[in-house]
Amino acid sequence: MLNFPVEKPYDYDLVQAMWVLRRFPGDRLPDVAAEAMLDRFDTPAVLELASLRPPRLEGTDEAVEPAFRAMGRPSKSQSRAAWIVARHLARLVDEYEEHPDLRKEYGKTLLNEARALAAQVDLFRMRGRTSP
Repeated sequence: MLNFPVEKPYDYDLVQAMWVLRRFPGDRLPDVAAEAMLDRFDTPAVLELASLRPPRLEGTDEAVEPAFRAMGRPSKSQSRAAWIVARHLARLVDEYEEHPDLRKEYGKTLLNEARALAAQVDLFRMRGRTSP
């Protein structure tokens, strides 16, 4: 599901985009929400997402969008989400070009992620959706 690092401090737009694409693990979302609360997004919707723990994680889907809206992030289409993730992958590739040890560790993973994302974007196009 998640094959490249998304670490603290979280890029909430990236996390949301990956969530929309089903590429961010739901069990990590309460931690993201807890971090958002520390970043002063202490709203009831963010608190609800931060409080989810097993077995209540099954309710994550219903809690995610309200939490992101409360953080000022509107809903994203799958197409828009794919472009956000693609830009992030491009930045990582650029960073890894400057650091050979990271390139060795993550190069193949990034290439696989880019291929999977490209296939997903092609599916959007075939369904008549366009880039943002």
